[in-house]
Amino acid sequence: MRRKGWHHSEETKAKISAANAGRKRTPEQCARIGAALRGRKLSPEARANISAAMMGRTLSPEWRASIAAAKIGNANGRGNKGKKMNEASHCWKGDDIGYNQAFARLRKCRGKASDYPCPCGRQAECWSYSTTCTEEKRDITDGHAYCLHFTDMGCYEPLCRSCHKLKADAQRVFEPTHSVVL
Repeated sequence: MRRKGWHHSEETKAKISAANAGRKRTPEQCARIGAALRGRKLSPEARANISAAMMGRTLSPEWRASIAAAKIGNANGRGNKGKKMNEASHCWKGDDIGYNQAFARLRKCRGKASDYPCPCGRQAECWSYSTTCTEEKRDITDGHAYCLHFTDMGCYEPLCRSCHKLKADAQRVFEPTHSVVL
């Protein structure tokens, strides 16, 4: 057991450092370390200390570039490692997608709605499902209302907020077996 306040000499530290240089951890060691750290909760004080140490820190342009390169092809910026989501991906669901996935795919394919004008002449702000398409899909949104969507990206048009609201209210379908809670 080490004595309290006792430290290695600089010479001993250099010897330990030289002995450990180039040493690789085995997969078993990595697994043990990971298991020990997994689920560990930091105290509020420790979290505050880490936050204070990170405050005001700026990343170098090279570091920012490496982060950006890692997020390429990543709709949400979290771990797709540069792979594009398409038919070749193991995560591809084809036409079996919901309302939110349809709009995420739309934004990826056609970009922001604000890049287009609304038919009323104002700047578009959001994408709207066109009722001219067939084979619409429905998602239950709040237990009783359905949101319509389609997997064909050509079935959407860019609209301003007021035009979108008018159109969405006209398209909303209520299921008669559920009561609407106001």
